[in-house]
Amino acid sequence: MIRWTAAVVIALVGCSPTSARKPKTDVFVPDVPPVVEDVPVVEDVPLIEDVPDVADVPDVEDVEPDVPVEDVPPDLGPAGPPQAVFTPQAVEFGEVLPGESPKLTILVTNVGGEDLTVSQVGLEGDATLTLAHAGTEIEPGETLQFDPPVVVAPGASEVFVARFTPTEKAAITGAALFVTNDPLQPDGFTVPISGGADPCQVLVEPPALDFDTHMVGTETVLPVLVQSCPDAPLTIDAVTLEAGSDESYALLLPDALPLNLPANFGWTFDLVYTPVSEATHTATVLIETSAFEGDVTVDITGQGVVGP
Repeated sequence: MIRWTAAVVIALVGCSPTSARKPKTDVFVPDVPPVVEDVPVVEDVPLIEDVPDVADVPDVEDVEPDVPVEDVPPDLGPAGPPQAVFTPQAVEFGEVLPGESPKLTILVTNVGGEDLTVSQVGLEGDATLTLAHAGTEIEPGETLQFDPPVVVAPGASEVFVARFTPTEKAAITGAALFVTNDPLQPDGFTVPISGGADPCQVLVEPPALDFDTHMVGTETVLPVLVQSCPDAPLTIDAVTLEAGSDESYALLLPDALPLNLPANFGWTFDLVYTPVSEATHTATVLIETSAFEGDVTVDITGQGVVGP
């Protein structure tokens, strides 16, 4: 390095100003470090937003363990002994009027891994009920025996049909008893059946009226309340005095009928007693409504007297 510096100095001293403007081509030029322009500019450096976001990096718990796929057991479906599931577990026909005959199905489904067998089914309860399977129908007190038993494969269902044919407005109950090879139901399974039940009885207050004793020719008025159900509307079709009622009684109705009442609503009418003779007077008020029980009656009595 020292020898190179000396050579350059000697060359400069021996040159005239004129010759210095045009350097000789055989002058030794050492390797010079890269100039500043060769340094990468700032914009070539990756910006901060180009760095992957932390949210894109999987968490430790998101990384699947290195377990071969063949080590995961396949889904074998239902397994184990037969198991019977009844749908619905209770049959409810609700309000059914005489002359109607609705049907509801009972499904017996096998959710086990082996064949389910139904060996017999029986019916108990009101005479208005029947139970049928594959065209064979039984009545209360009868049992339907299957020989061979009905086989229900895993995942399959068998259909039974319950029928309700009321002859009057009344609530009924019954039950269907199924005997299967389900080890969890060794004594069989009972499906309750109900129908004709009124969810609410119309309230009439008072249920009977006693006017007590009144002078002949004097007028006495007493109110009668008709209350609809808490959760259902009511239609009052007619309010009348039944045939044979004493002429001492009369009705005062504040509204024209039929009248629709919303749920949990009361309507009041008046009953007028004007004894026409010295005697005991009786009558019956008939209230016809849309409620399940239909007509409601109110018995009335009063005594007419002459003088104090």
